[in-house]
Amino acid sequence: MSTFPAPEYPHPGAPLRPTTALALLARTPALLLVIDDDGRIVEASELWLATLDYQRLDVLGRTLADFVVGSLPGPGGRPAACELRRRAGETLAVTLCHAPPVTSAPGEKPLSTVVFSPFAVSAVALAQELGERQQRQQQTFRAAHLASIGELAAGVAHEINNPINGIINYAQLLDDHLRRHEPEQADIAARIMREAGRISRIVRNLLGFARSGGDMRVPCAVPAEVEAVLSLCRAQLRSERITLKVRFDDDPPRVMANPHQLQQVLLNLIHNARYALNEKFPGGSEEKRLEIDVHTLQENDVEYLRLTVADGGTGIPAACCHRVMEPFFTTKPPGAGTGLGLSISREIVAGHGGRLHIDSVEGRYTRVHIDLPTGEKGL
Repeated sequence: MSTFPAPEYPHPGAPLRPTTALALLARTPALLLVIDDDGRIVEASELWLATLDYQRLDVLGRTLADFVVGSLPGPGGRPAACELRRRAGETLAVTLCHAPPVTSAPGEKPLSTVVFSPFAVSAVALAQELGERQQRQQQTFRAAHLASIGELAAGVAHEINNPINGIINYAQLLDDHLRRHEPEQADIAARIMREAGRISRIVRNLLGFARSGGDMRVPCAVPAEVEAVLSLCRAQLRSERITLKVRFDDDPPRVMANPHQLQQVLLNLIHNARYALNEKFPGGSEEKRLEIDVHTLQENDVEYLRLTVADGGTGIPAACCHRVMEPFFTTKPPGAGTGLGLSISREIVAGHGGRLHIDSVEGRYTRVHIDLPTGEKGL
């Protein structure tokens, strides 16, 4: 019966190979091969070489078929049983699993990764199924959590709305009295009504955000939706000493959209920008700016409305840029993010016939662009 030798690691102080992705994979304590687009092996883990008694030069450049007995399992999909041929001729029963692709260097094509497990197919498939089930449970829990927050926000907003309406009504009575008897003091009542009206608008926007609104789409003025969201977070931006700059085209075209979903996307992007700015500038700074821009864009005879949220914060590491919109992937520390904001935002935008793309340089800036088709094309 074949056994799996423990991989040997260099002693402290020994020179290490360059820490590229391939070099790190070679040190992985797993039976692992990395394969290019032509099906050629470009890297093998030290454990794979030791277990099958091959030298690296014996393996690089050859194909998987040279080492698998019988027909190869199809690419991707579920784990499959197969046998590996050792150098001495004996075989080793394993389960072949396709792992996520890797990139050896920025800008290069991803390489396929194949892992061989000593466990039976049923055990590997069960582990994969349990992992998928856990992820589904996390998604369900998160959705339920967000729904409960929405219900709570709606309840709080209703409770605030009633006394605010009373304050406005009493302020109007006071205004009438002052105008008749003390006109020089009438401005006091006007100020009360103005500030109470501002609170009422914030509550109304909070109620609108808390309601899902189903999938109903109406002609939306994006600048108005931006202002509705900003009414909820302007005070927080001020307290964090973040300078806000907003630019709108004059009379931009409307888009067919669900206003509540549009506000959800924008709130997600503002939240991410705030976090990046606060990480880079814990205090105040002239560079601690959040910019929101709305303008029209023509591309291939199609008119889009582009909404851009830009910040000069920490940026996104190049190695993570292609993953930031994957569900549950986050560059934030545990407890600081769920990894769902950008994933949900991309799905919402795609559901509106639009696109969401990110331009970021680590340590300098992040710009998130949302392009929505204007008019009926947004349906």
